Amino acid sequence: MPDSRGESFLPRKEFLSWCQEGEASLEKRQSMFHARLQEVERQMEDLQKMINTLKFKCWYYDTAVAAGSEAAVKELLPDRMPEDIREYRI
Repeated sequence: MPDSRGESFLPRKEFLSWCQEGEASLEKRQSMFHARLQEVERQMEDLQKMINTLKFKCWYYDTAVAAGSEAAVKELLPDRMPEDIREYRI
């Protein structure tokens, strides 16, 4: 679990060792943070895709249940879908 600074993602032993090396390890530490940032950004993109899929599916089933039929949703043309849902369409 992350601490209050959200640093649980750091390879703590290695990072502390690098810190003890001082200036000689600045580039290693810099590289580590840049690599971690890229990984977290990729994870966020994946999560956003999942959120979009779930929003679409929730709308889809909410609409089908309200209409009493899945056919009512399947027959909807994209331009008839709510604008905010179109971008999530699978």
